[in-house]
Amino acid sequence: MRTFVLLGLLAASASAGCDPAPALDWDHPTAVGSAPDPVDAGVDEIVFAAIGDFGEEGEPQTRVAGAVADACVEAGGCDFALTLGDNLYDFGLNGSEEAEQRLRALVDSYPQMPKFMVLGNHDWHAIRTELSRAQRELEWIAEQDDVFGAFHYYDFRAGPAQFHGMDSNWIVRHLDSDEATELDAWGQTIGASDAPWTFTFGHHPILSNGRHGNAGDYRDTGLDLWPGTNYRAFLDEHVIGTADLHLAGHDHNLNFFPGTGGPNGDATATLVSGSAAKCRGLGPVSANPGTGDAGTGVTATYEFYGFGFALVRVTDDELVVTMHAEGMDPWTTRRSLDSVAWTIDGDPFIDTSSHCE
Repeated sequence: MRTFVLLGLLAASASAGCDPAPALDWDHPTAVGSAPDPVDAGVDEIVFAAIGDFGEEGEPQTRVAGAVADACVEAGGCDFALTLGDNLYDFGLNGSEEAEQRLRALVDSYPQMPKFMVLGNHDWHAIRTELSRAQRELEWIAEQDDVFGAFHYYDFRAGPAQFHGMDSNWIVRHLDSDEATELDAWGQTIGASDAPWTFTFGHHPILSNGRHGNAGDYRDTGLDLWPGTNYRAFLDEHVIGTADLHLAGHDHNLNFFPGTGGPNGDATATLVSGSAAKCRGLGPVSANPGTGDAGTGVTATYEFYGFGFALVRVTDDELVVTMHAEGMDPWTTRRSLDSVAWTIDGDPFIDTSSHCE
């Protein structure tokens, strides 16, 4: 089975054209930097959209983009959006002009506002640990006026929050990262600003009840091709217990976890928003079971297996996450600055049926 799947992936890659595989110095990511600040650090409130895995044209993507526009209007305007990887299916920017035009059209389908991108596994080469397609997308981002994040690892400030965007593929595919000194130095900046709130975002989630699962135990087409063991170690050291919220895609569903269950981890929540264009049902095993009560570690308080996105409102003293699932009423959870406990406007929402039709 493993051989069959890998051969299929190789065949798909060949059909899209092969990039050269340059030597890769895993210890030194080639791009670490800061992106422009979209709003003044002195403002006391921001609203942003979390849009994951949006990179496929079609009716679902069009519907979600329209719903983002409506939700931003209702919220009084969105300051920016975080796109959470897999920005262009299936093979990222493969060198063709057509691929660049497709990506530009997808970005333009959303409301006019700054978009901060991170790369997904489909923005890299599908199965090879090489950087040419990833670097091509970073170069494309640098050429745009309204798209930001032309780095593997970067940060920016927006009002009362500091954001740290990461190319999680770098760590997930790096099978021996103990000596990644530049990346470790970047990780140490997380939580070091004077902003009241700290956010991290990347393609891969800390926790997910979708088919890819949790960091350190990721599944790809049923395989443990890149389980993310070193990524989990990076998260344990630099993110969990430091960031207030980690936002990710990868799994094509909507999940919210008020904590991680790790040491001092309940101050870090996980938001999975990976169904802006693609949709999948519940994973083969619910990796993080629980009662749904707020603040109970690895328990999800929200699960929806259909299309959607999230809006996040941040003030000096409160963080509010609203899940916008297609066909469902918005669901909101919130946390105050002086407490690690998340409260819910209503009840936990756990719907494990598929809404992917």
